[in-house]
Amino acid sequence: KYVEPLNPLWFSEVNSEEFYYLSRRDGWFHVYKYSVSGDLEKQLTKGNWEISRILGFSDKERYMYVEATIESPLELHVCRVDTRTGKLEKMTVEEGVHRGLISKNGSYLLDQFSTPQTPSQTGLIAANGKVRRTLYQAENPLENYRLGENKLVPVISADGKTELTGRLILPVDFDPEKKYPVVVYVYGGPHSQLVDKSWLNAANWWQYYMAGEGFISFTMDNRGTNRRGREFETSIHRRLGILETEDQMKGIEYLKSLPYVDADRIGVHRWSYGGFMTLNMML
Repeated sequence: KYVEPLNPLWFSEVNSEEFYYLSRRDGWFHVYKYSVSGDLEKQLTKGNWEISRILGFSDKERYMYVEATIESPLELHVCRVDTRTGKLEKMTVEEGVHRGLISKNGSYLLDQFSTPQTPSQTGLIAANGKVRRTLYQAENPLENYRLGENKLVPVISADGKTELTGRLILPVDFDPEKKYPVVVYVYGGPHSQLVDKSWLNAANWWQYYMAGEGFISFTMDNRGTNRRGREFETSIHRRLGILETEDQMKGIEYLKSLPYVDADRIGVHRWSYGGFMTLNMML
């Protein structure tokens, strides 16, 4: 459906006749080893999860280091893969979104990550996992602000097959006996993910401002967005705006089911593909 040469080949420095290739050929982004003649030698990783990036290799390519959604499509973890057996080992511990950087000789990893409760933190991890040290912990710039509750909520896709994830931010001084207007913030296109388990569940600060002004803020990733496999992302091929809108309207149904939502005051906002989706939802 899509031809997307987004990830470069990694040529082996141990055997010049081989290279590593990140592909969705089995439906999920995984790593394959090929010969330079084009013959598939081995599929290194497998499973209903995705590798988002190859970071590099240890000395003599015994291990390959990657970022993967091994725990959840809402998380990224740094893992190492035995290039002989394909065995995968998770290197990062904390729930959240981890980004890795490997040293030139493959001995150490920098792990920059955040969690829903923790802003940016950088750690040092030995490639064998035995040395762990926190190098930097960012202060919380919102520590002295009163924020509305931020929580993740499940919404079933319109075809009934997939649990989608929405992010709901409630107003400051929330009263469940009152009715509140809602601002829906949408994107919905390929290569996007607006909700994950990084800091504040990836919310934008203006959404907290709106919560301070008495609005509920809602965002959900529909079919067509990434990190959930090829079928999920390419389901919208040649019918852009149809399945995405069906899913987003399931999100609207969820909002209307909440007793504290003013169903007559639900707005929607975004730009680019999100502007396209805003028009679809309005119409």
